[in-house]
Amino acid sequence: MKTAGIGSELDRLRAHNALLRVAARHEDLLQRDAFEELAAALAEHIPLGRLVVVVPEREDQVVYAVSVGASATPAPPFGARYPLPGAAQRRTVMEGGARICRDTRLGDVVDQVTAKSGFLSYVALPIWDARSGLTPAPIVAKLVVCFEQVDVAAEVPLELLELAAGLFGDKFRRSLAAARERRLAMILETSGDAMLAWSREGTITDANAAAARLTGHEMAQLMGRPLSDLVQDLADVTAASESGRSLRTRLRGPGGAAGLPVAITVTSVEHDPVVAAHMLVRDLSHVVAAEREAAQYLARLRALEQQHRTLLDNAPLVIFRLEPESGELLYINRRAEQLLGIAQSVACEQPDCLRAAHDEAGRHSFDQALLAARNGAPLPAYEARLTRRGAQGAAGSELTASVQIYALTERERVVGIEGILADISAEHAARLQLVQTDRLTTLGRLAASVAHEINNPAAFLMLGLEHLARLLDEPQGEGGVGSEEGRREAGMLVQQLSDSLQRIADIVRDLRLFSGPIRQRSGSEARADVNRAVQSALTLTRSQLVERARLMVDLEPVPPARIDQGRLAQVLVNLLVNAAQAIPAEDGREHRIQVITRAAAGQIEIEVSDTGSGIAPEDLSRIWAPFFTTKETGAGTGLGLSISRDIIERAGGQIDVVSPALEDPAGGRRGSRFIVHLAQASASLTPGPRASAPAPASSVRRKRVLVVEDEVLLASALAQQLSEHHDVRVTNTGARALELLATDTFDVVLSDVRMPELAGDALYVQVCARNPRYRNAFIFMTGIGFGTDLGRLQELYRRPILEKPFPLERLLAAIAAVEAQSAPNSPALCTIEPTSP
Repeated sequence: MKTAGIGSELDRLRAHNALLRVAARHEDLLQRDAFEELAAALAEHIPLGRLVVVVPEREDQVVYAVSVGASATPAPPFGARYPLPGAAQRRTVMEGGARICRDTRLGDVVDQVTAKSGFLSYVALPIWDARSGLTPAPIVAKLVVCFEQVDVAAEVPLELLELAAGLFGDKFRRSLAAARERRLAMILETSGDAMLAWSREGTITDANAAAARLTGHEMAQLMGRPLSDLVQDLADVTAASESGRSLRTRLRGPGGAAGLPVAITVTSVEHDPVVAAHMLVRDLSHVVAAEREAAQYLARLRALEQQHRTLLDNAPLVIFRLEPESGELLYINRRAEQLLGIAQSVACEQPDCLRAAHDEAGRHSFDQALLAARNGAPLPAYEARLTRRGAQGAAGSELTASVQIYALTERERVVGIEGILADISAEHAARLQLVQTDRLTTLGRLAASVAHEINNPAAFLMLGLEHLARLLDEPQGEGGVGSEEGRREAGMLVQQLSDSLQRIADIVRDLRLFSGPIRQRSGSEARADVNRAVQSALTLTRSQLVERARLMVDLEPVPPARIDQGRLAQVLVNLLVNAAQAIPAEDGREHRIQVITRAAAGQIEIEVSDTGSGIAPEDLSRIWAPFFTTKETGAGTGLGLSISRDIIERAGGQIDVVSPALEDPAGGRRGSRFIVHLAQASASLTPGPRASAPAPASSVRRKRVLVVEDEVLLASALAQQLSEHHDVRVTNTGARALELLATDTFDVVLSDVRMPELAGDALYVQVCARNPRYRNAFIFMTGIGFGTDLGRLQELYRRPILEKPFPLERLLAAIAAVEAQSAPNSPALCTIEPTSP
């Protein structure tokens, strides 16, 4: 190893000459080959390990470094950028004067980093910009010569290192400019965008490789070529060069045809004798293709949207979307206009119109379904009665609809609520007809039981009336009604006869409940007196039940259930008849049929069990299927259980079966148990209107009452009873009533519904047409509490209807209600309340 400071003056001159020869051969010493050659020349005379030049640029420093010999660590990437050190260290690095570090292990942080790189001493010298013209010349870089041994930096000839630093400083500006030009040239040549420059004569003076590729011409062919040969809209390009704006145009293809679509940015050049302007040309063929594809995709989307909208508008369903928080209507298809009479444009301006179309019970179901959807919980579809809008928004006809409201979720978050509404009026009517057919079929099979229930009190009536006649014929003082004993016996007999008549009236009422059409008031929730429905079902089936088994009834007080009373009675009759038929008539063992009601956990349970033969395991899943039956031919239609489950589930309940239900030591397992689960009627919903309490006779002023009844005896009895309280006129035909009402004035018209020639409803229409003051004066009477004529009366006229037989007190209360209705500010129409004995 050469030792620093040893050698003659000749050696120093040789070292100087070696460095100068390298500088003479290279214009830019910061090029890698020049830098490495200079480091090698210097290493011939001093034992350096690494030569480093540090150039500050803004907030970074550029490091040019090369290692010589077996250096401890490889040099950093040539020309690598690093952040500048802190202010104090920066001053240390870039301030003037040479710095010799004899042992880097004992120095500052920068020295420590140098030591870790394997260099234990160094010399740092400033590089002055000798050609700046400033005094003193500014420091533009730093030359650092690193050594692997300690103290070597203090022994090297400093003048040789200063010569090297001076060589860098002498060519520093040209080196940086050359490096910048190389970088710019590399950017121009490697750019994916075409770049062109042209003279004031419009000929191309410069172009990069991308321009040659884009135009399809060799570089030599481009030079000197008129710009108009390449650009289609030269006038626009010229205007763009003056305004500095960008534009889209096309390059000319072979033969002058329009070629590639391009975007160009033109910049004019001043103070250049050769170049007038240059432009950046970017190939837009992929952009145009993407725009074309996007336009086609958008057109397809619009076509699909139109098809989707057409599909939605013509679907046989009302499809709607609700705002999740407020529940307001956001969208509804055109089907709503046909089904509900709500125009699509009007519906969106009235966000609550869909809910408002429901009746009161339906609104409750709507709110419950909306709440469940907000929480993301699935809820089955519900059925509701909706009102179509008529002209000018007036209420029109009604329909039965199935409504399903559901949530749209995204990552377990509800982002929307949608729903569908289907008109099931025809299905609902067919289902009601099927239910009605089944109950009438069942009633036909129960005819003997009903006849038995009626004949027993009827037989007592006949015998009791004969006995009463004998009492009346008895001479005075011989036990007749003239004696004290006879009067007491007659009074007791009259009470028993009245009880028997009430028993017959109760059976008729139960028949009406079971066999009458199911009608639910619009806007009210179906409510059933569960225990009363059980008693009605037992009345109709008692004869069949007691023939087969002992009847055990345990009815706890329970709240009203959310179901139609008649439908519940139909279900119970089906279950009781099935229980009786499950017990063989010839079976000598003692059997029982048990009915239990109870309230539990917000629900009402009705249990019907028997000790009969039970249901075979293979039939348990089939008993609910329509027309499936295990009974003998003619004993049943196979619809009872199917319809029963449909009734219960549509009311929001459930019906379960357990069979066999009993352990019989003698005959194995037997018996069946059906359990009906029903929801309690909602206390928040308004129940149907109830009959008003009878007003005391003394509080009712005398009125003029016209009685229209074709049954002469009944008409006479009514007149006789009413005459104590009102002035009564009687007629037996509707035609005669018309004459009387035309010539005389009455406060109340009490008319039978079914009369020959002119029925009660026709009489009402004709009278009101002639004199509207009678609109609220009619009270109807009927011998049967169901039928299409009564249904029409209830829907159209909403008049009070008294079901025969009725007590005098109920008639007087109805007359008092008519008087109250005629008072100022009273409703135009009174509420119907069918009555029962």
